[in-house]
This record gives sequence, structure tokens and C-alpha cells, in this order.
Amino acid sequence: MKISYNRYYIVCAAVVSALYMIKNCHVDDAVEQINQSEYGAHHLVIYPDIRVLRQLYTKYVKKQLEDENKIVLMLPHYETTDNLRKILFATEEAKKYEDSFIAMDSLKGHFGLSNHIAFVNELVKRAENSSKNGVLVIADAGPFFHLNKRDKLMEHELSMPSQFDINLKRLCVFHKQDFNRLTEEQRQKLVKHHRQVLMLEDR
Repeated sequence: MKISYNRYYIVCAAVVSALYMIKNCHVDDAVEQINQSEYGAHHLVIYPDIRVLRQLYTKYVKKQLEDENKIVLMLPHYETTDNLRKILFATEEAKKYEDSFIAMDSLKGHFGLSNHIAFVNELVKRAENSSKNGVLVIADAGPFFHLNKRDKLMEHELSMPSQFDINLKRLCVFHKQDFNRLTEEQRQKLVKHHRQVLMLEDR
């Protein structure tokens, strides 16, 4: 069954099953939906390819740094951190955001740190102490599939609340092919657990 969804002048198609809802959105609409979400939001974003995900990065991340004065942590998997910086910033801009922008390979971010959640919480404290307006985390789940640790992925995702009670907004991003490698039960659990689930579409 398909339902037309129109709110805040955003139009997304919603696919509904017995247990969950996924909103299929173009990048501009998805960015607007994410912008509308409150502090503490914990979203799931599914993207079809790296090109579409880059569109989301370029339309959303710099605004969070410049207009919203946030600390941004990005954990890419199918993109190198160096290439990510080149996409987001001109050479002279990179130094401007040294204290606010952190790019770390998702493999290191999830498996190379002693405690991923503790690291993010430290960033939230750092934001509070430096007059920043919170933290944005965009974390690609790719390493869990690369290492065949889908059970660990489920444990990790479900250990986080559906709504954070700290000044943090988190986007858990999944390549569509990775997401489809999960069992139906796993997909439904993830979708139910996140406040909003957006399936990015190419125009």
C-alpha cells in the first residue's frame, strides 16, 4: 500500500508494512525533513549509491557547520576521508573547520576506538564547553557488513536510544545493498527503532 505524504511542503512516498514505515525521498526533501527534526533525533538513511549520498553531504553538512555552529563527526566507509574533505571544502576552507569537523574512517570509528559511544559523548561535552550548538554524527554502517558482523551491528544500533537526551543528532547511513543483506526481522527492528527512516532516491 502506498500513501501520499505531504507535510511542511515536503512530499515523500511512504511504504507501509505491518511493522514499519520508510519514506522514499529525493535528497532535497530528505534534507528538509532532517532539518525539521529536533535535537536528539536518531535517524536511519538508506542511499542507493555514493553519488546520491554525496548530494546529501554537500547540501546538509556545511550548513550545520556554518549556520548551526555544530561539531560534525563523519564516519564514511565507501568514501575516503581525504576525498570527503575535498568534496565538502575548498582548500582554504578546510583550516576554518579544523576544530569543528572530524572525518574518520567508519571502520576505525566503530572498531578502532575503545568505545564509540563514549567518544561521541565526549564530543557533546566538548560542544557544550566551546559554545557550539551540539553535535551531528553521520555514520556509515558499511564496516559491519565488510567484516560480516551483522549481529554486532544490531547490538550497536539497538544499544542507542531512539531519541537522545543530549544535544546530538545522529544519521545512521546504510548503502541500500547492505541494508538488503539484513534479514527481514533485522530490517524491521532497525526501522522501528529509529525516529525517522528515509530512503534516498535519485531524481
